[in-house]
Amino acid sequence: EGATYTTCDPKKEIWRLSADKMTLNNAKSEGTARDVTIRILGLPVFYFPYISFPIGDERKSGFLLPNLGTSDETGVEFSIPYYLNLAPNYDATITPRYMSRRGLLLNTEFRYLTQQSSGNLEMEYIPYDQAFGSDRSSLSFRHNGSITKRWRTDINLNYVSDQRFFEELGTNITVASITHLERRGDLYYTGNGWLGIGRLQTFQTLDPIPAARPYNRLPQLSFQTFLPQWNRKLNTEVKAELVRFDRDIAVVDGPIGNRMDFQPSLNFPWRTPGTFVVPKLSLRYTRYDLENVATDKKTTPDRLLFTFSTDSGLFFERELNVWNNDLIQTLEPRLFYRYTPYQDQTDIP
Repeated sequence: EGATYTTCDPKKEIWRLSADKMTLNNAKSEGTARDVTIRILGLPVFYFPYISFPIGDERKSGFLLPNLGTSDETGVEFSIPYYLNLAPNYDATITPRYMSRRGLLLNTEFRYLTQQSSGNLEMEYIPYDQAFGSDRSSLSFRHNGSITKRWRTDINLNYVSDQRFFEELGTNITVASITHLERRGDLYYTGNGWLGIGRLQTFQTLDPIPAARPYNRLPQLSFQTFLPQWNRKLNTEVKAELVRFDRDIAVVDGPIGNRMDFQPSLNFPWRTPGTFVVPKLSLRYTRYDLENVATDKKTTPDRLLFTFSTDSGLFFERELNVWNNDLIQTLEPRLFYRYTPYQDQTDIP
């Protein structure tokens, strides 16, 4: 009785829970308290007639700290999250949010974690926005996981019902200033010394300016080698890409089309404990097949360029003793040179 509870360092206390009566059940890793005051930095911020809380590492379902605020867009608003500890590897948080100018919005977040994947699904829905005059919603889904040892996926999907959703209902300035929502699905394959990526990517544009519409990639296929680098031997690398750039030309006039990019390279590293020189020569060929271009523009522009570079450096070191501490001082001068010849590429979008 007349108890206080905190998990902070006694010398650096951030929060403290004070109660007329408190019961700590170590067997259940649960605490209960009546007539509770929560203090942050010594100041009382919340009062509850009754609460229960975890006292160990285990999570517990229950209400989290509420939020009270006001803004020009929402009026006075109040929200209180309810956390659901569904299983050790997935949980959910349901947050009713009342706004005096707009009504009741429900936010639901679901998280999961398995041996091969992890993800997060978040949805918001308001049945009737009093200021907007209709229902509104948003959805965000992120997933990253492995299908097999070599196949991996990365998914990022986002949606809002209207362009001003985040501006009017967002909870911070970062969310309110979003202009594009990405919708992307990646499929990775890791081979022996190489990586292949297949990608589909579109955007939902919230910016009303038509020129702000970005290109979609439908699809993008890329290939890159990751071969071991042998010292004082000729090494090869290859990068390649095939991609389709598309967007609604009825909204934004301009070229659309395909791009093929191929870049092989050779290098011959020469390394010793005290020096290195790595000359490298690469060749890059890019070709476009374009549609919706002006009559005086090429529909199949291309470019062929080479790049030569040399990376070199020296390593000097010596032992020092500073205030009876044995140290090593290093000096590492480095010289890098790269050259690519100039070529007029104004005909390439």
